[in-house]
Order: sequence, then structure tokens, then C-alpha cells
Amino acid sequence: MGFFLIVIFVVLLVVTFLAGKYCKKKLTMALSIIVLLISLWYIMLSIDKILVRSFREPIFVWETNNRSGLTANAIKYQGLGYKVITDIEYSEDGNIESESMTMYNMFGKEIADCRSEYINIDFQ
Repeated sequence: MGFFLIVIFVVLLVVTFLAGKYCKKKLTMALSIIVLLISLWYIMLSIDKILVRSFREPIFVWETNNRSGLTANAIKYQGLGYKVITDIEYSEDGNIESESMTMYNMFGKEIADCRSEYINIDFQ
């Protein structure tokens, strides 16, 4: 995914350069803004992806109140073109059994994931 986005970015930069050289200023400005917006989006996505993989809360998302299809302990965050779902599972005695944080793209494909499971040891 990263290589594909870099190729798109380079192509857009070349088109912007050629448009600036041979076309009107309005087209050059429009293409420059498009390149800038795509670059900012990719940076935001990359930062949140790194945070999810290291099991930290993403920065560029907001919490949604949509609870459909989620467990009672799950929290859904929405980003620009992606979503993050955190889920905590508890054992019968109230201890945390496992935690997970999963990031999905706008088509529902999983793009980042982090899970941790806890072992409860009783010293008796």
C-alpha cells in the first residue's frame, strides 16, 4: 500500500509541474491543492496506523456513538476514510482477559491490528 501511494504522489507532482509549465495558473493551483490534501491524509493515516500497531489511541479520529455490531465494551473511532475499533473482554471474575485494537479502511479491509491477552494467576 505504501509503495502504491508513493507512486501516485510522484505522478501527481510530475503532473503539477507540467501543468505549471504549460497550463494556466488555476489548474496548477488546483493540482497543487490536491497533492497537498492527499499528502496530509496519507500522513494522518500513517501516524494512526503506527499508533494502533503499538496499542496506543490514534490521534486523528473521533469517537462515534454508533454501537451497531459491537460488543458492550467496544469503542468505535472514525477517521477520514478509516475506522478504529477497540475492544476489551472481561473474564467472569471481572479481570481483563484480552484487549484488541483494529484499524479498517473505508472498504472494511483490516489494515492494522494489535491484540494483547492477559494471564490471570491466582496465588493461593
